[in-house]
Amino acid sequence: MHDYDIDCLVAVFDVDGVLLESDWYHGVRPREIGVNVLRELLAKGYRVYIVSGRPEARRGETLDQLRKAGIPIERLAGVMLDRWGVGERASKLRNIEAIMLREGCIGEVHDDNPEVLSSVGRRAHALILHGPWGCEAVKGHSASTACMGSKPLRAHW
Repeated sequence: MHDYDIDCLVAVFDVDGVLLESDWYHGVRPREIGVNVLRELLAKGYRVYIVSGRPEARRGETLDQLRKAGIPIERLAGVMLDRWGVGERASKLRNIEAIMLREGCIGEVHDDNPEVLSSVGRRAHALILHGPWGCEAVKGHSASTACMGSKPLRAHW
């Protein structure tokens, strides 16, 4: 279990590359590292938001995929997709700003795009970069704490 030393129990997770992974041969499947961390944070009382660059038109498909991955949709604080057609980074930043306004803080952001995490910057206590072979806390936690002991990915930014 994680030992967080922060008061903000709000977490944001991306979908593709963090909670789900896909390829031509295997289709869409759960990404265990991300799903396990999300479930652990829910158990600790975090308010968890899903923020994806996927277009709003894919909401039904996205919710079905998350349910099949074992994510308890009914316990999430919200699922926010791109309603504006502005692209992944801009859409995510708009939605993260809306969460900040609603919640007053963000404890963690889990994403696989270093540009998104860099743009989030000081808005969150912890930034966790997910990659193909693991994840790394680039701000706020050790890799073993943020990634549940998985092999960390090295971030250079």
